[in-house]
This record gives sequence, structure tokens and C-alpha cells, in this order.
Amino acid sequence: MREKRGVGDEAMRFLSHRMRTEQEMRQHLSEREYDESEIEGAIRDLKTHHYIDDYEYALAFYRNSYEKLRGGMRAKRELEQKGVDAVVAENALEDYRYEAGIDEVANARRLAIYSVYGSEYINGCDSDFIDVIAKFKDIEGAEYLEERKLASIARKLEARGYASSVICRIVSEVRGWKV
Repeated sequence: MREKRGVGDEAMRFLSHRMRTEQEMRQHLSEREYDESEIEGAIRDLKTHHYIDDYEYALAFYRNSYEKLRGGMRAKRELEQKGVDAVVAENALEDYRYEAGIDEVANARRLAIYSVYGSEYINGCDSDFIDVIAKFKDIEGAEYLEERKLASIARKLEARGYASSVICRIVSEVRGWKV
């Protein structure tokens, strides 16, 4: 029978794959049947050496979410499900949006363009080009988008975690596009 690792060794092994929240670490060590006092000591040491930091985890999570064109509401909800305190998640979201210059409306517009025109208009394009594409209102011989497509775009934006105000703004913009 294999000998049980020390709590510190097990914690470092668990962290070797990716960043973890404090709750994820507690749950993992608890499932491995370590004593509560051992878990508390390991968590304290990990925090002291900055191996686990829910704020830094949240910043990295937001960065990844925005790269995937997800909205902040969804990312925040997922962080809270992972055990990140709501205040920490909100502070990290505000800080990340400010530092990275995130514009959720522009991200939502990008997703809408992808939904309407396809990836050839999005991949490798900068935001100026995307703004030009967004003004495709006068394509000769084209038809306006159907309400079903508008509803589909709204549902997609909602599923990605965009605020209802952003969704309404994008749907009203998209309503004037032609395909």
C-alpha cells in the first residue's frame, strides 16, 4: 500500500497543474482525508507564499473569459461557484476592466458580427476593421436580419454573460444590419 503524502506535498502536487482557489484546495485536501488542523496550516502557508490567492486567480480567470468573448457577469458567477468571495470577484472584475481597457459592448458587438457574418470578418482583425464591418447597413440587394436571428444573437449574448443593457444595445444595432 502506498504511503500518504504530507499535506504540503499534496497541496503542491495539486497546484502543479493550474492555479486553484482556496475553496478548491480545501475541498481537495479534505477529500484526501487530511485533518482540519493540517489543512488550515497548509492553506496558511500557501497564502503566505502566494501560491494561492483568490484575487490573482480571479484576474487570470477574467483574462481568459474575455479572450473567449464572455461577459463579466458569467465570469463572476463562475468564480463565485468556485468559492471566490463575491467582493473579491467584484473588485478583481473592476480592476481587470480598468487595467485591460475592456469594453463589453465592443466584445458583444464582435460576437454579434461573428454570428451574422462568420469568422472571416473577425479572425485576425483589429477593432477598427470590426467597427467598419459593424456599419454594413447599406449593402445593395441584401435583406435585413430576421427577428429569429436577432433573438438568437440575444440568447447567445445572454449565455455568454453579458448584461441586459449591453444585449439591448447590440440587438438594436444589429437590427439595422443587412445580410
